[in-house]
Amino acid sequence: PAALESREIDLAIGILEPRHRGVRSDLLFSEHYVAMTSARWRPQSGKAGRTLSLRQLTESSLAVAAPTATFHGSVEQMLVRMKLSERVVVRARHFGALPELALNTDLLTIVPQMYAANVVQRMDMRVWELPSEAAANYDVRLVWHHSTEKDPAHQWIRAQVRQLFGRPASSKSV
Repeated sequence: PAALESREIDLAIGILEPRHRGVRSDLLFSEHYVAMTSARWRPQSGKAGRTLSLRQLTESSLAVAAPTATFHGSVEQMLVRMKLSERVVVRARHFGALPELALNTDLLTIVPQMYAANVVQRMDMRVWELPSEAAANYDVRLVWHHSTEKDPAHQWIRAQVRQLFGRPASSKSV
């Protein structure tokens, strides 16, 4: 909020829930996590369907990202809740490292669905839905300071961000 107010930054995009006075936001999209593996990877037990079972997930070696600047902890919280933390063998600083790890190993990665959809267009990867017990949904928001609300340049950049994420300009701000 201080960086927005001082105009050190113009806007922020992320898993943000602004509660500070003077901060406005729009929901850009809702997202969820999926598992991603090499196309050759198969679960140790059960059939290979569209969704992994809890058992298949517990039998897998996991690679996850823990980015320091934007990390909101939902993957880690899910793993703790499901008693799967000990299955994590790699914690990378960025999601960008995970596809290459999964492509060349038997690791299962947990990544945002939108990211996985982009990766599978370029790499021989497979995306799996996580079991319902592992659901970790979150909202990605566009955030700005109210002092820039009517500034034409700021209105333009917010419109560009909304267009990039395929959402129409919102008429309601929080």
